[in-house]
Amino acid sequence: MSGMASSRQTVDSLNDLNDEKEKKRQADCKTAELEAKMNRHFQIIVNEVGTLRRILDDMINECLISTDDRCYIEQYPDKQHQTRRLITIIISRGQSVYSAFLEILRQHGYHKLTKCLEQDHVTRESMFDNTQDLSTWQVPLFRVRLQKNYTEIVSTIKHENIVDHLIEEDVLTIDDKDVIDAFPAQSDKIRKLMEKLMFTEEKGYFKFLSALRLDDCYVDLANQIENTKVTSNDISLLTCCSKLQGQANINNDKFVSEYEGTNL
Repeated sequence: MSGMASSRQTVDSLNDLNDEKEKKRQADCKTAELEAKMNRHFQIIVNEVGTLRRILDDMINECLISTDDRCYIEQYPDKQHQTRRLITIIISRGQSVYSAFLEILRQHGYHKLTKCLEQDHVTRESMFDNTQDLSTWQVPLFRVRLQKNYTEIVSTIKHENIVDHLIEEDVLTIDDKDVIDAFPAQSDKIRKLMEKLMFTEEKGYFKFLSALRLDDCYVDLANQIENTKVTSNDISLLTCCSKLQGQANINNDKFVSEYEGTNL
């Protein structure tokens, strides 16, 4: 009997191993299909999509990419290279992020482009894998709350008084202010401010909320940010925003992109 039990265990182990191999094969196949599709349509995406800035804003807002990713993308001033890096990130994160990217394109009016991508006969619907081990996740909750309100923050607030308050509270420095002020468009100044806030301690986040509450116009926004619900799926999405190879120095200010002077 013991021999039969041992044999059965061996068969079960082999079956489990084969199942794992099949799952990996299917995952690799989906990644290859997605990569092929994006490469086929790369130049169309470059030609059809205008500035990437608002697309990136919305992707950050949905926790699909991080501000680290944005810096990585915007190291290059030209849209061709920026789009290539964005697509590389999307491919690495799979079907769920790709589908969310299509929805953002659709919201920005690129219906013809999204239809073209959807009709490329590659399965694009898949559930996001929520089985990841989050025990080593170190990104604080305040960063998720900031990201989930990113679009509204960028499009709503003015930076001057907020930056001055953060300098007084030793959250930012005069050098930080100079870097932020170097950007011509108000929205880009706020994007740079947000990038710096993402890498402060939680104290910086609370001082930012305090700065918002000094202006009656921003009290509701501060309350909204503070009360933003963070779900396990949000954390799972941001877990996928771990740095790609070559991103180690993306927060260095020497990579500040050459933005257009147009205010958004």
